[in-house]
Amino acid sequence: MILGNYIAGINLYLENQHRFNIDILHVKIKEIFLLLLQSKKAPEVSTLLRNLFAERTNTFKAIVESHLYNDISIDDLAILSNMSVSTFKRKFRLIYKDTPAHYILSKRLKRAEGLLSASELSMNEISDEIGFKTAHQFSKKFKERYGLTPTKFRLNQIGKKLTPIGR
Repeated sequence: MILGNYIAGINLYLENQHRFNIDILHVKIKEIFLLLLQSKKAPEVSTLLRNLFAERTNTFKAIVESHLYNDISIDDLAILSNMSVSTFKRKFRLIYKDTPAHYILSKRLKRAEGLLSASELSMNEISDEIGFKTAHQFSKKFKERYGLTPTKFRLNQIGKKLTPIGR
């Protein structure tokens, strides 16, 4: 019932936007948070709010995501995050539910798959684009994951595009 009254109050403001001001919006946002924190789901709401407003988590994720396709080491990512390597790895696993090396490799190879299917970039260009030191290293990791060299994968993709429908 309390939540219903809250929604009715919000609807009143939305229907009368000429009365709407930023101070009322702030009060209504605080009010919904307080109501949710008093609900049966209070622990989950509290965790959600902590994660939502945790600047370090957002900064951490931004650092990781912005360097996914760079030739950068885990040690360097830890330094950029202002953490020791062990702390970085623990936090990474907590946030991404994976090891840094496995997650980064998976993201790079997934992007390589897209580039091989949709572009005419050379293996060296793709290797550089996704953050591998050499095309050989890229080719080796790609083959381990997909069972095909990048070149054979690309040829298979081209073959699929050329095969008429119904055959």
